[in-house]
Amino acid sequence: MADIFVSYASEDRDRIKPLIDAITAEGISVWWDRRIGMGSDFEREIERELDAARCVVVVWSDKSVDSDWVRNEAQEGYDRGILVPARIDDVKPPLAFRRAQTADLVEWPGSVAEFEPFLDAIRSRLGESFVRPERSEITQPIADAIAVLPFVNMSNDPDQEFFSDGISEDILNELAKGAELTVRPRSSSFSLKGESLDIQSIGKRLNVTHVLEGSVRRSGERIRVTAQLSEVITNRAVWSERYDRDLTDIFEVQDEITSEILGSLNAQLGKRHTPRQFAGTEAYNAFQRGRHHLGQWEFTLALEWFEKATGLDPLNADAWAGRARILDFQGPLLGQSLQDHREEIVTYFDRVLAIDPAHPQALAARAENTFFRDRDYQSSIDQLVALVKANPNHEEAHRSLSWVLAAIGRTELYLQVTRRMVEIAPLNREAMNNEIVSLIVAGRIDRARRALEEFSRLQYREDPHSAASLAIVDRDVNALQAIISRNADGWNRSFDRVWNTAMVPYLNGDFARAREIIAPRKRGNQDQSFLEKHMIALIERDFDAALDHYADALDSGLWFAFFRAHQNYVFRKTFPECYEHPRFAQLLRNFKIDAASTEEIRIPGLAF
Repeated sequence: MADIFVSYASEDRDRIKPLIDAITAEGISVWWDRRIGMGSDFEREIERELDAARCVVVVWSDKSVDSDWVRNEAQEGYDRGILVPARIDDVKPPLAFRRAQTADLVEWPGSVAEFEPFLDAIRSRLGESFVRPERSEITQPIADAIAVLPFVNMSNDPDQEFFSDGISEDILNELAKGAELTVRPRSSSFSLKGESLDIQSIGKRLNVTHVLEGSVRRSGERIRVTAQLSEVITNRAVWSERYDRDLTDIFEVQDEITSEILGSLNAQLGKRHTPRQFAGTEAYNAFQRGRHHLGQWEFTLALEWFEKATGLDPLNADAWAGRARILDFQGPLLGQSLQDHREEIVTYFDRVLAIDPAHPQALAARAENTFFRDRDYQSSIDQLVALVKANPNHEEAHRSLSWVLAAIGRTELYLQVTRRMVEIAPLNREAMNNEIVSLIVAGRIDRARRALEEFSRLQYREDPHSAASLAIVDRDVNALQAIISRNADGWNRSFDRVWNTAMVPYLNGDFARAREIIAPRKRGNQDQSFLEKHMIALIERDFDAALDHYADALDSGLWFAFFRAHQNYVFRKTFPECYEHPRFAQLLRNFKIDAASTEEIRIPGLAF
């Protein structure tokens, strides 16, 4: 018989499994009914296990609070004094059980704050006969997972950093094509660049079983690439190799490294990868430089290098995708209309898909355009759900899905997707921030505060945007001023810092001073996003102008304008004169993103 009996709603089975795995990893035996069926044998099996258990764990959720089975099993544990309750949804336990302290695991596994006390409660019920086994501090994923660290640039020229980073990213991307292997995305692995950490510390922070590291030395047209694959739990190298080649053989080297790693992990690709050929060293360098500048948000330089790359190598799908993404992203931010660059963007993504019909970034972008530009909401969602199912560990596919779910007001699914993004990319600042933003704009303020604390702990810095939003919700001008003062350089855009600075007198009712602060940010109709114009008009309390700019933002296809249609708790609370105005409701109806228009949109089955 098992040490503990776990009671839960059958609909939550997939959500419960990670919890069971975490408990059994502590050396505790668990009984849960995942393999047996219904009928009298089923009932007798439950009775035997429940009677023998020394601890009963009940998991409260939206489903289980209404389950008679779960309530009866919880009552048995409560009567015997061995009940340990936990909740995985924001629900109140049934009235009879509210006196029992309930562990809050709504944020778990993203946050471990409540998990150790939960385990301690289980251990106390098991008594002195339970001895916690010695175990490593490493959190071990159930399946093979790998992090590809940025290869170290060993060349004499520091400017070759883009080249070593590019090789690492190419290997990472090829490994990610293997269905049996979880590969941490670039945003997670590269977040550790420059840190001096041992293999086990890296494994713990990224939650992986294996780590690939290496170096690149380039001299003229010759390169030396070294690579080493290490197993986290044993802290030993399981494979290493050195390659001395001509630069024209770089893709062959990458392919050899990828194949060796997959062989070492006993993982198999669904089909053999054929190394992509490129049109010479100059084409390869141009692409790597474009990718480097794009990662730095240096869009003008990135676009120049991608244009050069596609000119030299017309079959480089990633370079065409880079060109399209820059135009697609920059247009609405610069106040450009729906038609600006539209033909170019469509042409570029068509080229990408002609070269690689399964290119995830291009498919995600096409689905976004279907939603925000063509406004075929159902088709867009169908495309994105299919994409995340085919690419369960692809960040961009999930990010695109989260945006469209937010835009149609499907808040719970939106929150689930942003949580999944953090699971895909541990330590990724953008993924963590997206989750915080999703909680704030959905009005889950207490959860947002906890997530922000976790962000600060893991990133060793504050996110001023989210911290400022929470201060505005609280109308705490002292806190807002302190956030601005200690984050002089931490903002994505200088506009955000100025706008929040103007909010200090605005919240105090000094609207004239707020207008003075924001006035220098007005740049007429040139080179300024519709959203910035909208936010300036809010500070100026010119709500008719604010709604005009909001309409322009919707018409331009700016995703954040659609996003704010439903997910705008902070702005509704702060500027009700705008967001509760009849014109705002009419705009939503005009673009068919009001609640009545979107309630018929079907969301194909998603499981996170």
